[in-house]
Amino acid sequence: MYDRNVDKKTLTFQVSGMLWQRSLVMRDLETQSLWSHLLGTAMQGKMKGSALEILPASMTTWGEWKQRHPQTTLLALPRTAKRFTESVWKNPAAFIYGITPHAGTEPIAVAMPLLQKQKLIQAKDKGEFYLFTFSDKGKRAQAFSRVLDDKKSSPPLVFQLSQEKGSMRDTLTQSTWDIVTGECTKGQLEGKQLKLLPGTVSFKRAWETFFPDGTMVK
Repeated sequence: MYDRNVDKKTLTFQVSGMLWQRSLVMRDLETQSLWSHLLGTAMQGKMKGSALEILPASMTTWGEWKQRHPQTTLLALPRTAKRFTESVWKNPAAFIYGITPHAGTEPIAVAMPLLQKQKLIQAKDKGEFYLFTFSDKGKRAQAFSRVLDDKKSSPPLVFQLSQEKGSMRDTLTQSTWDIVTGECTKGQLEGKQLKLLPGTVSFKRAWETFFPDGTMVK
């Protein structure tokens, strides 16, 4: 998901009908520039070289989201659209969950089968400390920073799955955290929140094409 405000302009996007590297190409109506949906950058036209700001987003079932956020309304959903259900993961080996470049960091991803199996995966890459989580309910993947409040002087937290379903504990204080929201719900750090990172579900082949030098967690 992206912020569509660029250089003080609010852009309106549509599907261009073209593919690049077998992936969707977007077009903005204001300048007719062409954009890569995975990179979020303009590849051709007046906006060439411009980049959209990446925003954190979640891919989950409507039921799981509605339970957590009962006041949510839908912006738009075509009547012909197929429902997103857990069946999309019948072939998880085709997918990864990746963190796209932001604020100077490099792309890093984890294979979906590994994330589904372990539920928690922690990684360090180029000075950044990452936590990937997976919830069976809604088949929801998330990514967080393990450094609280973005304080580089703070030690990165290390997490373990908790016996309480849908939660985890940090080994430093044994506080309990929600595996989906990254919020500490009980313990010394109650009320603290892990920073949610702008991750995305992608076909593994597409990710490797667009980010050939990115890190793949194993």
